[in-house]
Amino acid sequence: MNKVSNSYDFDELRQQIVNKDNWSKESFTVFPYEAGSGKSRESQRFLGEMTKDFNYKAIYVQRFIKDNLLEETVNRINKFAGREVAVGITGEDNKKKNGLNKAKEAQIIVCSHSMYKQFCRRLHPELLKEREILIIDEYIDLVERVSITIEEVSSLWCSFDLYKQGKEMIALAEILKGKYYHYSTLLNAVNKREIFYLDFEDSIYTTYRRAIESLITAVHNQAQKRLLIKIQQLLKNGGLFYENTLHTFEDISFRMLENNVILDANGNFDATYKLNQDIFRIKNQPLVFDYSQTVLKHFNINTSKGQLEKYLNFYGEMLGEIEFNKGSKILFVTEKNSVSKVQEALLTKFAYIGDKIEELEAFFDIKFEIEYFGNIIGRNNFRDFDIVVILKTPNYSYLDYTLKYFYLQTLSGKPMENICIFENQDVETIRKTAVAGEIYQAIKRINRDMKKNAQIYLFCDSNEEVDIVMQQLENVQYVKQEMQFEKRRKKYDNTKREEQSEFVKKINLVQEVLIECVNTHKDSIRKKEIRNKVGILDKSQFSRIVKHLEPFLTTNQIENCKQKFNFKKCSKSKDVV
Repeated sequence: MNKVSNSYDFDELRQQIVNKDNWSKESFTVFPYEAGSGKSRESQRFLGEMTKDFNYKAIYVQRFIKDNLLEETVNRINKFAGREVAVGITGEDNKKKNGLNKAKEAQIIVCSHSMYKQFCRRLHPELLKEREILIIDEYIDLVERVSITIEEVSSLWCSFDLYKQGKEMIALAEILKGKYYHYSTLLNAVNKREIFYLDFEDSIYTTYRRAIESLITAVHNQAQKRLLIKIQQLLKNGGLFYENTLHTFEDISFRMLENNVILDANGNFDATYKLNQDIFRIKNQPLVFDYSQTVLKHFNINTSKGQLEKYLNFYGEMLGEIEFNKGSKILFVTEKNSVSKVQEALLTKFAYIGDKIEELEAFFDIKFEIEYFGNIIGRNNFRDFDIVVILKTPNYSYLDYTLKYFYLQTLSGKPMENICIFENQDVETIRKTAVAGEIYQAIKRINRDMKKNAQIYLFCDSNEEVDIVMQQLENVQYVKQEMQFEKRRKKYDNTKREEQSEFVKKINLVQEVLIECVNTHKDSIRKKEIRNKVGILDKSQFSRIVKHLEPFLTTNQIENCKQKFNFKKCSKSKDVV
């Protein structure tokens, strides 16, 4: 049996909640108590007991509200208060006048992370009026990616002609198009591993910001309004150029009260806090659990998406490494689109038993659950499970980590710069600790009372991230194993590659003809004339070529009609780039 070598008395947390001398309205106080130590329940107890002696009004924010989790928290707080002081509030309650009024009057409101984001967007301010205490259970990532394609930039040319701000939109489109092609050329010719930072701090953008602000209130077309809001956020925040698209983040910031608390087991190592100590004050906590009876088997294998596709039978061979003991409860954690693959692998391996998971469970007297990263943090559904199998490194797009860094730099008033992928120390620290956090949270979903001899199976080659996790599991029995998987054989088809090469050549020839037409200010050209010029007899092949050229046509305002191409002249066009 694992042991609890010490325990938290949580008095520091209680004092932070009730003692005004400890409050700070400028920052969050972060308590990184170990996962499974009871920090959520204790904070709810302190809130309930607080109402007996103080009139402080509070809001408690938790990750999930489904499966009656919201009601459970409300009932627990009311139990310790000895009366009804807390109410839950959801998006549905906001639509009901009675529910809204009840929440406004309550001493304590309980809501979800998604509801708190609405407060951060400055919605429902009446619910926060006169509230002093904010407690957030698990860190809330406010970064919402906003992406703008070259096709969307091009639509600025002619979408707002009927408005008096039309000229400003055409000029702004020219600027954004110029930036797009400038960085696109660098990306393709200089360094494909760089994310470029764009700022819009020059005074010339003030005119465009005003024009967009006026247009947002004037236009009625919702698609146009959404595009204007995205451009508005780009000009306000700056942006990143990556994978031939402009990216920024939603203009949203933490809504803070007089006393702001975050409960997060990842707080001892998550770079989000350590890189931004002006916003987050960390109250470091010791480790209290002893994992000497827990075995962590680390299978050091590349589980990137590209590598997994090369393995002949990854999931089947993975199952061969796991001990299926009678009475066990096994939690599989993988990426979202691999959940079905794990289930299929189980059913294939034990096809002689049945074709349903329930049949396997009955035969082995084993419980199986399959979940995905991002859907398990803070959940206690698997507290009595004794085995967790973690498949794949929980990596997200590098853009997501860079945007988070960009957002936090902006929030702290710090400068931003171009980011070399896998080379920027701060972004790498954010990425590695985020991956470690996902792995740690998956591990901590099972054996919550530490009474079982648990087993952890970890399939990934993220060794630095595993080291971070190991530092959180005191005295765990660590076993590292190398694995070799049979790979699929590559098939080469030279004929197909030659056909593709010829097709690309014809695309380029058609594009060159169209470029010449634009630069010589032609009004139109018949498709038959283009086919004759470049030697394309097959009309269906020409249709495929036109389909491939759709982004090019949009960007350069070339209208694809039935028998011809028309060249629009809604602005003073520059030569096609």
